[in-house]
Amino acid sequence: MKGARLIISVLVISVLSASTLFVFDDQHTSALSGSQFRANRIIDDSLFYRSADMSPSQIQNFLNSKVPSCDTNHAETSSPNDSGPPYTCLKNFKQNTPSRTDGLGLCNPLGARSNRSAAAIIYDVSRVCGVSAKVIIVTLQKEQSLITDTWPWDIQYRSAMGYGCPDTAPCDSEYYGFFNQVYNAARQFKRYKSFPGNYNYRAGFTSFIQWHPNAGCGGSNVKLSNHATAGLYNYTPYRPNQAALNNLYGEGNSCSSYGNRNFWRLYNDWFGGTLTNLGPDRHQIGDWDGDGQDEVGLLRHDEHFLNYNHSGPAEEDFIYGSSRDGFLVGDWDGDGNDEIGLKEGNTYSFNYDNDTDSEVRFSFGRNTDHAFVGDWDGDGADEIGLRRGQTYFLDYDSSSGPEATFGFGRETDMSFAGDWNRDGKDDIGLRRGQKYFFSFTNSSGADRSFSFGRETDTLIVGDWDGDDRDEVSLRRGQTYFLNYGLTSGANVAFSFGRETDTLIVGDWDDDGTDEIGLRRNSTYFLDYDHVSGPEVTYTFGR
Repeated sequence: MKGARLIISVLVISVLSASTLFVFDDQHTSALSGSQFRANRIIDDSLFYRSADMSPSQIQNFLNSKVPSCDTNHAETSSPNDSGPPYTCLKNFKQNTPSRTDGLGLCNPLGARSNRSAAAIIYDVSRVCGVSAKVIIVTLQKEQSLITDTWPWDIQYRSAMGYGCPDTAPCDSEYYGFFNQVYNAARQFKRYKSFPGNYNYRAGFTSFIQWHPNAGCGGSNVKLSNHATAGLYNYTPYRPNQAALNNLYGEGNSCSSYGNRNFWRLYNDWFGGTLTNLGPDRHQIGDWDGDGQDEVGLLRHDEHFLNYNHSGPAEEDFIYGSSRDGFLVGDWDGDGNDEIGLKEGNTYSFNYDNDTDSEVRFSFGRNTDHAFVGDWDGDGADEIGLRRGQTYFLDYDSSSGPEATFGFGRETDMSFAGDWNRDGKDDIGLRRGQKYFFSFTNSSGADRSFSFGRETDTLIVGDWDGDDRDEVSLRRGQTYFLNYGLTSGANVAFSFGRETDTLIVGDWDDDGTDEIGLRRNSTYFLDYDHVSGPEVTYTFGR
């Protein structure tokens, strides 16, 4: 995408869990039906990868509600797995937890803690690994019935999340222990999302999924709609057959498996639906096919639809990231094609082929920094820049950076980026009311400043005259004022569309000049010549 960008705010081993473990819960919602189960979309990413979605007290209260009274002195059974009384139910469980540092950036660092309750451990892991506490709670129940068991055995804590417990072998002792289980399972779910190419089941791909560990039972092909669902199948690689769904709170037949059915059922019963309202598509602008012409792309939850020729259907669609990630657009590898990037906290991932995998992943700055995109060193590849107050940090090589750090302007200024002096490098610009300040060398101090328009005007940045220099322009209602020279006053003014239309900017016709585009619901209006247009109108997406 040629036009400059405003600063924006904004995943080896394969572990299988025992899929046939069956849990009963008589406190179910009778309205839930097996016909509602969607094998391709068990739960949405926005719910699954939701960090710290319950507080420690909320988790504790939930555990208390499931086991009002522990059967601490229950009579010991003859089972060799029975550790004997006194038994500790989950709401009363406590342990010291070790520190954890994840070299892959899947989870944030976690310090050692003393005498942590189960609720606190669930919260801690949810917070640092970005996996929902509700998902952890449901998995603990799905795997070992720990949430509702009034006299759990030690073996249930030992393999609490079923992590490292394949269907065909004993559990791996390396992963024994409640904290160890919760942390490693959550981290594994993030690994499935971050490094999907390493695993059997991937978002956006069609896979054959068995009904049961017995291959003779058969299975079916499923196109997986998101990372969370793919992760659940990687963790428990079977889907419920019709017999299991017909008897949602009971047993099916000899070819039934229950792991993913029970996950879905428990989540619905305890926390509400697993699917979210997708809402309208979000647009993304870029030159997706390297033809010199910018096009509209759409983001629907975690699925991207790229259009190459200003017409209705998408030429390419793929699943990448999740709805909770920040999405960035840039030419990350300098090949002339724009691609999608992700911001997850302070971790950035770049996709070079607009598919489901990240070619580059690195940590940079702080979670709260504002991220923006530009070619800071003139090498033809876009990179990440960060703003923290009035300090800017620029990365030149898609690593942990920065290669440049400088202060500029005031903390309350609006920031944007563009090539202001035709040197092939993007630099920072600032807006303060109706006054604009431009740095030509990404250093402290302004090389040019001027006043333009009104404080209430909407700022637009692009190369409006095709001279390889970006300029600032303004929108006021449905009127556009284009400035060609970083000076006061407009060279062109015209009216286009409606005041309520959403503004987009790009080089729509490959003439080296950026132009105005408008979105009205799912209809796009593209202007090629800075007059009242449009030259192209089409409908795309939702």
